Amino acid sequence: MSGSPKPVRIRFPLGRATTVWRVRVGLGLVLLSVSVSEIALGGDWLRSDAITAAATGVDRTGNQSQSGLVLQLTPQFGLTGRSGRSMADVNYRLTMSLGLGSTDPRPLAHNLVALGEVEVVEDFFFLGANAGARLGGASSFAESVDEINFNADNGRQSFSLGLMPRFVAHLNRYVDLVSNNAINYVTYSDDSAGGNDDSLFTGLHIGARSGRYFGPWGWRAEAAERKTTYQSDSTRDNTRSYAELGVRYPFNAHLLLRGSAGYEDNDIQSSRSVTKGSIWDVGVLWKPNPRTNLDAKFGSRYFGDAWSVFARHRTRRSQLTLGTSRDVDNRRTEELV
Repeated sequence: MSGSPKPVRIRFPLGRATTVWRVRVGLGLVLLSVSVSEIALGGDWLRSDAITAAATGVDRTGNQSQSGLVLQLTPQFGLTGRSGRSMADVNYRLTMSLGLGSTDPRPLAHNLVALGEVEVVEDFFFLGANAGARLGGASSFAESVDEINFNADNGRQSFSLGLMPRFVAHLNRYVDLVSNNAINYVTYSDDSAGGNDDSLFTGLHIGARSGRYFGPWGWRAEAAERKTTYQSDSTRDNTRSYAELGVRYPFNAHLLLRGSAGYEDNDIQSSRSVTKGSIWDVGVLWKPNPRTNLDAKFGSRYFGDAWSVFARHRTRRSQLTLGTSRDVDNRRTEELV
């Protein structure tokens, strides 16, 4: 056979043959698992932690061949809950890897999903925050990357940090003024690869919504500007401004109907000659029970039809989400919590 070998997908993607065997046995052998401890912190707060050790045998063929043993130690920590004026959901995992033979794992890999909010001024000023860390490929089209194959697959470690200040002012029983703003920063372990350019996002928003007089009915009127600037390539900077009116109506206890219409103007790199125009959508939110919901909408933007369908089911320890959508997106949004 001449030329490079035909890709064979066995365990890992990205075109190579890989044989993996992972040993997970009891105390004193290859894998040591320290049982998860869950400690109530008072009120509705719960902390959990765990430490896992693993040994993985790798036999990978192709352009980035590797063989040998990878030893890993993974401590993880979780905190979730709420009090009278605050809430938080934090999950962090650090994977430390040591490669033997010709393996070349990432020595330290961070995985973080953190969300929180504090009511700073009662019923007026709320400050939210989020932070994230994840592994990913070097391009927008790369598949998932793990710690063991991180260097061979040209992986990237990303970090994100954001603040979300919002304000609510109850003018009277007819109108509430709202302002939902955001600022976040995304950085990479190596921003020289395609698409991995550190960037800053700012979002300014002002709006009005229905007060308690309208009961189950709801309406909103809002305007916003969202801008992203890139550190090394200003040609990728983009801005979206829009104004929109929306209404909602709870058909019953489980079904919410909603719709909106407005206008948008986008300053963005695009092959289209027009990136502004009218926007609209109609949607439905169905909640058959407190743990399950289906959210669907259909509408139009400057590029044509825009739609999304998402189904979610939550348990005490997990959440399953299935969905599909058509809208404008970019690689940067994947790094945000």
